[in-house]
Amino acid sequence: MPTIPYPDVPYGVQGVPQVPIAPAGTPQPVSPVNTSTLAVPNTTPLKITSPYSDNWQIVDSNGQKVLAPDSVVSFEYRNDRNIPTYPVEQGGFASYNKIALPYHIRMIVTCGGSRGVGFQTRQNFLRALSIMLNTTDLFQIVTPDVVYGNANLVHVDYGRTARSGATLIKAELFFEEVITSAVSEIVPREPSGKTSVKNGQVSPVPPTASQTASIFNTPIQ
Repeated sequence: MPTIPYPDVPYGVQGVPQVPIAPAGTPQPVSPVNTSTLAVPNTTPLKITSPYSDNWQIVDSNGQKVLAPDSVVSFEYRNDRNIPTYPVEQGGFASYNKIALPYHIRMIVTCGGSRGVGFQTRQNFLRALSIMLNTTDLFQIVTPDVVYGNANLVHVDYGRTARSGATLIKAELFFEEVITSAVSEIVPREPSGKTSVKNGQVSPVPPTASQTASIFNTPIQ
């Protein structure tokens, strides 16, 4: 077997430096890692888009809390777009428009009625659900990331099970977006065609004799 020639590297400044070796059995200290060249982690906090709180809330259009569940078990959001099609020659189809449909939200929340200040009792929780279901008011669903506005409660079901505790109400809520549009105003060509507006209280009185004579004696233009 041929001998592999190893270079003869001298010790010293121009060669391999001498490294002191500790006696056997001496614990070796671990040198600290130089963190000067490591990437600095991003510590910028997330921007909360809710003007009310970073917690889960359901508030009205004025920002007043209308439902305060103990916890949110699940949250599902669905938003669709509809693309109508029409037939063309040679049996082809082409998309000509894209229509935004209302979003739907499904939430499962719980209420045990024992969280104290800031939360609702079971009676108030069920009463609030009944009011929200029967009203046409619009609500805002506040999550830690996004605020979903113009939502109306369209379906509620709840129950209690022995596994979760007979006193714990588990409610399933379905919200649907109400898409609002601006009211258009028709501007007539002539000022006389504009709809009259009542700006105050009107107290009609019978015309005087001179006013009546002036009306009947004025020729029609």
